[in-house]
Amino acid sequence: MGKKRKSNTSNLFNVLKGLFIDAETHGGIEYIFTLVRVAGITRGKDPIIELSSMLASSVSALQNKKELLSAGIEECLALLSNVLYCSAGKAYNYCPFRHLYKGSVPNIVKPSLSQMVREIAKVCSETNQLKIKKLVEEKLIGAISRIDSSIASDSGISVEDDLRCFLQTLIEIYNAERLKFKNRPRLYKLPKFDVLELLVDDNRGLYGFFTHFSNGSSARFMRNEDSTEIMNITLDVPLGYFVGNLDNITEEWWVGDKRLYEVGLPGRYNKLGEWKPLIYPARGEIIDSLQKRALSLSEDEQVQRVLFYMMCTGHQVIEFVVNTDIEFPDQDITFGKRIHLWRCPDLEDFQNYRIHDGTYYLNSFDPEEVKMAISIIGIALNRMVFAYKAKLQWRLKYNIISSLQGGVAKLEEKDLTILKSIMEKFPQNQQDAVILDAAIDWYNRGVGARDVFAKFLCYYRVVESVAMSVSQGKGDFGLGYKKEEKVEVLDRRIKCIEEKHHELYEKDKVRFVAQAYTECIEGSAAKTKRVLELVFGQDHKYINALFEKPEGGGYSLTQIRSMIAHGNLTLLEKEDERIVRDRVYEMSKIAKEFIMRLSCALKPSDDLPKWSGYRAFGMSVSDPRTCLVATREDIFPKDVDWRIKAEWCIV
Repeated sequence: MGKKRKSNTSNLFNVLKGLFIDAETHGGIEYIFTLVRVAGITRGKDPIIELSSMLASSVSALQNKKELLSAGIEECLALLSNVLYCSAGKAYNYCPFRHLYKGSVPNIVKPSLSQMVREIAKVCSETNQLKIKKLVEEKLIGAISRIDSSIASDSGISVEDDLRCFLQTLIEIYNAERLKFKNRPRLYKLPKFDVLELLVDDNRGLYGFFTHFSNGSSARFMRNEDSTEIMNITLDVPLGYFVGNLDNITEEWWVGDKRLYEVGLPGRYNKLGEWKPLIYPARGEIIDSLQKRALSLSEDEQVQRVLFYMMCTGHQVIEFVVNTDIEFPDQDITFGKRIHLWRCPDLEDFQNYRIHDGTYYLNSFDPEEVKMAISIIGIALNRMVFAYKAKLQWRLKYNIISSLQGGVAKLEEKDLTILKSIMEKFPQNQQDAVILDAAIDWYNRGVGARDVFAKFLCYYRVVESVAMSVSQGKGDFGLGYKKEEKVEVLDRRIKCIEEKHHELYEKDKVRFVAQAYTECIEGSAAKTKRVLELVFGQDHKYINALFEKPEGGGYSLTQIRSMIAHGNLTLLEKEDERIVRDRVYEMSKIAKEFIMRLSCALKPSDDLPKWSGYRAFGMSVSDPRTCLVATREDIFPKDVDWRIKAEWCIV
């Protein structure tokens, strides 16, 4: 008998637990309403807590508590009824047996417990919960009918074992479901830009909620052990809200006086291994305003991208993708406490690369923290590939202005003249060709570099490497560069030192010594300048940019190069990075034109060959890079595969 009773109890638990799982799966926010049992304002101990205490006591203790017992059973039946509704995706009903009431105020007659339990059996049929219906019919209907009879006749009352077991199991599972929320997120985005905030404590688990509206007002419900509190909630089916001033409703999620992204949702937007388009259900002008806000908060394009992601999703997270030829022993890899890599399942057989979905958890919406975090990600990944002599590409998932990157250069017939000119006029002298090909390689490295300092140095190296080769007689390029005689070198050095002495000695003696050596004695800058004058012409704007300070103050490009090389500028300092970032595009233009003039054997007076600049962009609805943000997810085909692809990792 003991084994059979234990087996029956186990079966009861499994069936009821399965019902709660179905309810959570299909109920959404209605499941939250069901667990806290939304009701009007009450004073008095929670009927389910009272019932739980009575069920654990002796039979004799129930004789004087018929009303409490009846109220507790009714509350359990109402709970069970709403769990059934949730399992079918129906709305929470704060009084599920209201339709069984008879009469009118003040002479309302409530239904009996037997009528309520038969109504539940009917709901079981409607929601196709046939296992629950069988339990209700076998364990509840008869036992509850006898309780009704005992109450009506004012005779002794008892709770039969099957009924007691059913109620205790229901309450046990119900309490466990509320406690699960101790380890779950507290904030959730809702339609119409409402935010649900769950109220949870260690003893009870979930006990209430706030619903925050975008106009700054809120609604709330709290179920305490001896009372319930309700504000701005209408007890309808489904539940409704008193929202407040409708004119102040906005299309942004707010929690009190803070935007949701300033508070921060836990977790991340995408499931691990996926990259979906950002969905923000607002009008186009609202999305535009978010873009402008992100752009105004930082001058760093990568930081802007992360800020926009946070504004759209509410998650204080950086999502990025990594493609590398490293396979770690575990699917999850963590660097420190904030950087997490998750290896995506292989989409192809025998692929020689591994795609990782990356996450960096931020503490705030602070642009400076975002900027530092992006640098930390880059540093960590660089160290990783260095340790294993590996290759790696990585990028942030989302863009800010347009997701279309690069595209395909769409050449017209006339555009081929540039390539033809380079091929035909490229230096035939082997030494010159090697020097220029190396310079082109440096330029391409600069284009592909992520670090702005590395970009700048690569572009500067284009100019410097060719110029020094020419000045040392290793290259010619038909420039007619004349190597200085020793006397000329000495005279130039003395003249340069005198100029520096006049300019700097009284103002800054240390700087005088430094510049006199680097620019006059060592002479690399002077030699480079002489070669550039042969390529661009004297007093060209590029030469002034390289060697002269800007009129409004600042540094020449050569000074910036020297400060980077000697560690006087560092990525750790925001102002240092700004100095380099503001001038890197200018340096890239100089390097590009320098190569073009030497490749095509152009004189300073010759115009550069140009091409149309047309580019074609391939767009696919199944590629998240082609869509910046959408207002609805259902505009995309249902069968779209959002698993991260290798080509999506390319910058």
